[in-house]
Amino acid sequence: MRTVLAPPLAWPVSTPHPPAGPARPEAADAPPRPPAVEADEREVAERALAARVQAGDEGAFETLFRELYPPLFAFAQRFVHSPEAAEDLVVDVFVRVWERHAEWKLRGGPRGYLFTAVRNEALAWLRRRRMVERAHAQAVRDERRPAMGSGPPASDSEVQVRELAEAAERAVEQLPGRTREAFVLHRRHGLSYAEVADAMGISVKTVEVHIGRAFRALRVQLGAFLALLLIVLAR
Repeated sequence: MRTVLAPPLAWPVSTPHPPAGPARPEAADAPPRPPAVEADEREVAERALAARVQAGDEGAFETLFRELYPPLFAFAQRFVHSPEAAEDLVVDVFVRVWERHAEWKLRGGPRGYLFTAVRNEALAWLRRRRMVERAHAQAVRDERRPAMGSGPPASDSEVQVRELAEAAERAVEQLPGRTREAFVLHRRHGLSYAEVADAMGISVKTVEVHIGRAFRALRVQLGAFLALLLIVLAR
């Protein structure tokens, strides 16, 4: 595991699941608390912690890290499917927050900010990995190519497939931003509708609307070649 320059406090980064703090005792005769109330109180508490972090409170930062690390780790794991990579991504996000705590601006609560930051880091990690894999595959092909001569020219069918693949990629790039994001997460990265909803911070129903809209737009542009697009995105 690579070394991370951590803030001046002891993080439990040696395990993907830091120990939880002691549970708060509930009164034996207390009625069950509505989930909405608990969520509101949690957000208020997290906002208070974030305000203390912005003021440079190391204890508040460690508390925020301990509380949000487990769900953020699980969230990153859905994208990268690697415990080591997921841990590095989450820790990197927290490191940057601490290094710039005085400049940390929040429009909402810290939970939404951190989930969005981890999502962006995970997608960037996937893009980098895809670039490395493509470069490696190209290097292997170059090694197998004869040392002298350029080899036989590409056949007409190979040229057509390449051109259709490029047209498919252009068609995806022309989709509206959020529709394109939902479509690529689902088709290229293999996320379920529920996982796409978590990653984008929207409902599953809204994901279904985005995917349906994407297919309709692509069907208009690509027609019978839509199946090729799905093959290209699955690579």
